[in-house]
Amino acid sequence: HRQGGIAVRAVDKAYDAVRTGIIAGRYLAGARLTEQEIATAVGVSRTPVREALFRLRNEGFLDVESKSGWFVKPIDFDRLDHLDAWIETWDGS
Repeated sequence: HRQGGIAVRAVDKAYDAVRTGIIAGRYLAGARLTEQEIATAVGVSRTPVREALFRLRNEGFLDVESKSGWFVKPIDFDRLDHLDAWIETWDGS
């Protein structure tokens, strides 16, 4: 279904941009991220950005506080290595 594929690509684009930004140090621990800033930077709407941010929260990269927004958590490099290994296995890479 075409529309779902477009939405999935937008989520992945936002996810990759934020995750890479965190790992590369563009978004430091404690930095506040807004859905609108990311949507504008990545060129997608806020809905896929929100989904990407929840995914990153579930993976331990972000915290969300009601009425305050999204905040970058300190990177746990042991967890990051484990997560990358899991993703490679899951992707079949």
